[in-house]
Amino acid sequence: MIHTLILEDEPKNAALLCKILETHFPDLKIMGICEDKKSAIEFIQSNEPQLIFMDIMLKDGNSFEIFEEVDLSNSHIIFTTAHDQYAIKAIKFCAMDYLLKPLDIEDLIVAVNKAKARIFKNEKYAHQINAFNSNKEKITKVALPSMEGHTFVNLNDIYYIQSEGSYSTFFMKDNHKYIVSRQIKEYEELLDGNGFFRIHQSFIINLFYIKRYLKGSGGTVIMDNGKEIDVAVRRKEEFLKKTHIH
Repeated sequence: MIHTLILEDEPKNAALLCKILETHFPDLKIMGICEDKKSAIEFIQSNEPQLIFMDIMLKDGNSFEIFEEVDLSNSHIIFTTAHDQYAIKAIKFCAMDYLLKPLDIEDLIVAVNKAKARIFKNEKYAHQINAFNSNKEKITKVALPSMEGHTFVNLNDIYYIQSEGSYSTFFMKDNHKYIVSRQIKEYEELLDGNGFFRIHQSFIINLFYIKRYLKGSGGTVIMDNGKEIDVAVRRKEEFLKKTHIH
């Protein structure tokens, strides 16, 4: 059974969604129905649902704020909303699907089947270690999740990664940006030993693309693309060792 949470502030909509799911997906176990952020956060912390149907506009705010409070890396999110202006933001939070109300049953079935496929394969809705090398060795690519699947990018094409709340932004050599709904700490662990270093709470940089280092309490690095990033004081010593600066 797939443990499922419905986050919906309209009881009629929640009841309708329950009925559709029970009819078409008996292997989904609806563990709870929450109407607001507070109850949803408490439920997620206690139950760790595998699948969440998440309305965006709630009685006490919007559901995007939930990502700042709990770890949803092992939950598969399907946004359901009457407001299409949130589509881009939903992509940033790596929604598996974005369904507009009134829900189309065929679209809902497709979305649930996609979620089930990933859950059965035990995929985490987070970064995946390079598909060509699952051991903790040197890797050359990282998989970044998107609504359609995953985009594999070469490590040597990444200038730096910036933490932005509950998601991380990858800044690439070709000026492209990839926004993924994962905390920067996950990428710090993945990229350890592969030429990257977390110089600040909000930044991981590719050491290969440092152009200059300016002295200071922590110091400042200037990247090849001109970006200036401060080095946290507590990370300065390790940074200097990594870059062989004396």
